[in-house]
Amino acid sequence: MSKEPPEDLSLEEAKDIIEALEEAIREARVHANSRAKHILTDALKETDLY
Repeated sequence: MSKEPPEDLSLEEAKDIIEALEEAIREARVHANSRAKHILTDALKETDLY
């Protein structure tokens, strides 16, 4: 990583970055939840609980 200080961002640029990060987090959560559901379903299929 660069040791140089970051350039100053405008308020609008900062808001855009935050919005993009929030969307990426939402998408990651959806993907993780979906993956977890598949893992749990597969694990339950190995038992008599499914």
